[in-house]
Amino acid sequence: HYSFKNVARVNGGNLEILLDVQQGIIRNAKIYGDFFYRRDISELEDALKNTPHDKAEIKKELQPFNIDDYLANASLDELIDALF
Repeated sequence: HYSFKNVARVNGGNLEILLDVQQGIIRNAKIYGDFFYRRDISELEDALKNTPHDKAEIKKELQPFNIDDYLANASLDELIDALF
C-alpha cells in the first residue's frame, strides 16, 4: 500500500496527482491543477480507479477519452507521465 503524489507541468498547465494504491491497484485518484477543461475531471479520476498502477494498463483505460476535453492542450502521454 502506498500513496503517490506528483506535481507536473503539461502543455495545459500544472497538475497535482494524488493516488492511493493498494496491491498495485489504484483505489483512489485525484487530479488538481490550474488547467482549463470542458469536461469534469472526475470522469478521468473514476476511470483510473481499480486500474493497475502500470503505464500500459493506464494508457489502455484512458485511450477512449479525449484528454484535451479534460486537460486543455495536454496529451494522453503527458498525463500518463505525470502518474509516475
